[in-house]
Amino acid sequence: MPDHVLAEQLLSVVMPRERAAAVVGDLLERVARRGETWFRPSLSRTTVSCVWRDLAATPFQLAGGAALAWFGYMLSSLLLMTAARVGLIAIGLAFDVSAAHTGVELVAGPLRLVAYRLAPSGFTAPVEVVMALAVVPYLAGTCVADMWRERAVAFVAAAGILWAALVSLVPFAGFTLRVEHRDLPAILLFMLAGVLRQRAFTSRSAAAPAR
Repeated sequence: MPDHVLAEQLLSVVMPRERAAAVVGDLLERVARRGETWFRPSLSRTTVSCVWRDLAATPFQLAGGAALAWFGYMLSSLLLMTAARVGLIAIGLAFDVSAAHTGVELVAGPLRLVAYRLAPSGFTAPVEVVMALAVVPYLAGTCVADMWRERAVAFVAAAGILWAALVSLVPFAGFTLRVEHRDLPAILLFMLAGVLRQRAFTSRSAAAPAR
């Protein structure tokens, strides 16, 4: 027998939990007639159809939200990149200051480090990549899940369509990173991961018995 709990959790990402339970119950009744191999494809089709229905029902609302999310993504990325850059400078300064032995080293060492850290380097660039392509999209996904609820996956799909154009029309460049079309799959994947994680957490919280 298929795992109905897992199936309900999957469907509760794209529909209310009560409706997900009813849909899974209906699918399980048909399993007896059609076999267990029919269950998973049917569950996948149901999930995709829900996402498509949400896209078709409110295309302009989703597109508008996705456009605003692009600017929010750029701003959040810049803020986190700046914070990470300042943090790296502070750590480097603290290390150099603590290692200094003379007054000359105490002044010259931090100055050299600041000049090095403010320039694009091979050390800060990977941090910016992680921030822009993973951390910010994941956090954005959790916010999208809270705001759009059952339509959150449809929102990510709309973002995938719209952002493909916005990458060229309103490009985003950090200190050492420029987001390109090839980066969108990773960005959208981490955003979807944030949505799924937050929706699963919300679903478990709603299913937990009240104390």
